Amino acid sequence: MKAQKIFNLQNSEVKEGRVLRSISLLQSQVKDYRGSEISTIKAIELFDKIDDTDIDLYHSYNNLGSVTNALKEHDRALKYYNKAQEYYKKIRPESKINTALINNIANVYRDKEDYNSAIKNYEKVLAVDSLFEKKALFYAKVLDNYAYTKSKAKDTTNVEKQLIRALKIRDSLDDNSGLAISHFNLAEFYILKKDTSKALENAKKSEEYSLASKNNKRLLQAYDILTSIDPINASNYAHKYIVLNDSLIAEERLIQDKFTRIKYETDEVIEEKEELEEQKQILISFVIGALLLAFAIFIIGSQYVKNQKLRFEQEQQETNLETFNLMLDQKGKLAQAKQEEQLRISQELHDGVLGSLTGIGLILKATNKRADEEAIAERLDLIKQLQETAEEIRTISHTLSAASSKKMQNFTNSIIELLHNTGKASNIKTSFTFDKKIDWDSLSAEIKINLYRMIQEGVQNCVKYSKAENILLDLSMKNSNLSVILSDDGVGFNLQKKKEVLD
Repeated sequence: MKAQKIFNLQNSEVKEGRVLRSISLLQSQVKDYRGSEISTIKAIELFDKIDDTDIDLYHSYNNLGSVTNALKEHDRALKYYNKAQEYYKKIRPESKINTALINNIANVYRDKEDYNSAIKNYEKVLAVDSLFEKKALFYAKVLDNYAYTKSKAKDTTNVEKQLIRALKIRDSLDDNSGLAISHFNLAEFYILKKDTSKALENAKKSEEYSLASKNNKRLLQAYDILTSIDPINASNYAHKYIVLNDSLIAEERLIQDKFTRIKYETDEVIEEKEELEEQKQILISFVIGALLLAFAIFIIGSQYVKNQKLRFEQEQQETNLETFNLMLDQKGKLAQAKQEEQLRISQELHDGVLGSLTGIGLILKATNKRADEEAIAERLDLIKQLQETAEEIRTISHTLSAASSKKMQNFTNSIIELLHNTGKASNIKTSFTFDKKIDWDSLSAEIKINLYRMIQEGVQNCVKYSKAENILLDLSMKNSNLSVILSDDGVGFNLQKKKEVLD
């Protein structure tokens, strides 16, 4: 029982099942057949859960057959023995017959008083080749059972001879327990033959060998038969029977009570184990739940922080883009103001200086036809006006020349400034390469303005749509052909898709 507790706590089902089967055999020996049956069934339930336990199941069903036969439940006993046969065939498929099992089945039929079926099964065992040479003691047992069953079936042919042969084999092997059985069966045979003296002689021999082998079951049978065939000592044998039977019952009850007490303690341990296991499962579930909750909180928190960061970056990018657009808009307005200022100066030259020169030219034509002093005075006055006009032209020219020179000399610097401001506002790296041997400021103002606007628009598109990290600008000129290459490492766009839209 202690071993069963240990193996139960260790969840070792095979070992626990084998301990239960051993317990069932002990219970059977003290005639606790119901207890033996229950223990065996529990063992079978454990063996059924796992593979490679056919031999354990064979022994278990074989024991069930024995205890149910002892309980006189003969049909159940036959069912269990047949089940044991099935497992034996799995263990030993090459073996034709299990002689011990067939002998047990024959005993059930005998106890059931189906003597013909019993005799047929005994004959199967006795027909096995070399059984006597290999298992002489077992052969004697089967032969004795066979002859005894024939006598019960009222067939006395060769019965005495077979009983005596079995007895001699047992005697040669010093099988005292077997001799007690042989003498008892001979005693019953001689009672059947009404040979009281031989019956009495064999009954006393059965008593003697039962005492020598401590076979109490057979001793009780010997006292019972001696009571009926020895009238003189009948009361003495009856008294011995009663005393032995009472002591055996008391001893069996004591052992059964001990088994019951141990079983109760074992059940308490199992219940305690199940309760602890349940508490363990609850604790494990709680810990797992807490871990899952903590993990979920961590994931949700991480995702929230990530979303906040992305939202901030998006807002920052939108702010940078807005700032950049404002900067571009201001530059555009500045360029437009410069262009308008140049147009104004051009108009002043056209309307003022050119008008003055035209008027002076007309007056000169008129005074050329006159040579008087008044005409000379007028020409002198016109010469003075021409000098003033020339001075005005020189002043405007110098102003425009200085502005133009400054603008021309700052064309590449304007591009550099544009890219620098773009990178600073959008966090995009910019790179500008150009041929320094070329005098880019010598380009016409119109080309430079349009070129600047084109580059400005292209850079703005890179920032808005490309999601680039780098913007590259290259200016070159070959054979009077101006080349502008603006590139980035952004997402680009599907040319085929663009073509389909245009189509």
